Amino acid sequence: MPGNALMVMAAIDRKITIAQLLRRWAIVYFGNLIGAVGLAVTIGSSGLLEGPMATTAAAISQSKASLLPFEAFYVLR
Repeated sequence: MPGNALMVMAAIDRKITIAQLLRRWAIVYFGNLIGAVGLAVTIGSSGLLEGPMATTAAAISQSKASLLPFEAFYVLR
């Protein structure tokens, strides 16, 4: 997050071009996508999501998916 903010500030100050900013964002996006897919494949093939772990993971994911956007990003006390 701080790196993204610094890149935006550099673009505003015209130290980098908008094209450079977008290129760097694309690199970060695809790097994160590759990492997320790799982690999902690793966990999926490890056998951790079988039996009682699968039931717990399904319950957690279903409850998170049912949250409204405001509830998902802000803690209500």
